[in-house]
Formats: sequence, C-alpha cells, structure tokens
Amino acid sequence: MADFARNKKKLVTPAQISIESLEPRILFSADVFPSAIDGYTDPVADTFAELPVTVLPDSRGADRLELVVVDRSTPDYSQLVDDLLASQSKNINYRLHFIEPDENGINVITGILAQYESVDAVHIVSHGSEGQIQLGNASLDGGNVENHIDSLSRW
Repeated sequence: MADFARNKKKLVTPAQISIESLEPRILFSADVFPSAIDGYTDPVADTFAELPVTVLPDSRGADRLELVVVDRSTPDYSQLVDDLLASQSKNINYRLHFIEPDENGINVITGILAQYESVDAVHIVSHGSEGQIQLGNASLDGGNVENHIDSLSRW
C-alpha cells in the first residue's frame, strides 16, 4: 500500500497537460474537387500562377513530318521500313533517307537534318550493341560521343 500511495502522487492530472500548436501543415488530397470547400486556396497553384506559360498548338489532327534514316547495312532493314510505312496514318508524312555502309552516318544525319526547318520525329533504323550504335562506317558510343559533339548538337 505504501508504494501505491507514493506513486499516486506522481500521476499527472489534466490541469498539468500543456498543448502546443505545431507549424502549419498542408494536407494533399486526391479529392477531385478540393476547390468546392469554402475558403480553399491551392498553395501549389498560387505559387505557379505567376509563371509564364507557352501553349503549344495541338498537332494531333495536323500533318506530321517524320524522318526515317536507314543504315543499309542493318540486317533485314527493308522489312522494317516496309512495316513502318504500311502502318503509317494519313496524318504522318514519312521522308525516307539512307546511310550507305561506307558513309559516316553521323555526318549523313547531320546533313539530312540541316535540310529541314521543322521535324516532328526522327527514326533511325540501324544496329549496334549495348551502349553503341553503328551508323554506316561510324560508331557512336560513350567513349567517342565527345568527338562528335559538334555534329550531335545540331541534331
């Protein structure tokens, strides 16, 4: 009993509890309509509201120009090209270009791209191995990419 009486004095009573507020918290919700709550302001939207925005035109219905550059030394390249051209939609204009096996493909692609002002996509049909691509008689990999930085920067 003596131990119980002594421990009873050490108990915390409700009058001794102190409640402090923490820093403000933001709760991110997956609610579709958080703005439906009266007085709601979106701190993220408010942060980005002042940034300039460039709206790009919707090109889904417009004609697209896509270049297909084919390394002729690629095995079965003609079948790959035939499949690509057979699957094209009416809104895509493919322009077919070839790299001959004895040509520097990096220079060829740089020259091809210089002929166009605006291209939506470039497809390169070639071969290589892990971390390396063969473009005609030129090989491009992590060890020599800096040697071709002038040409590649124009792509």
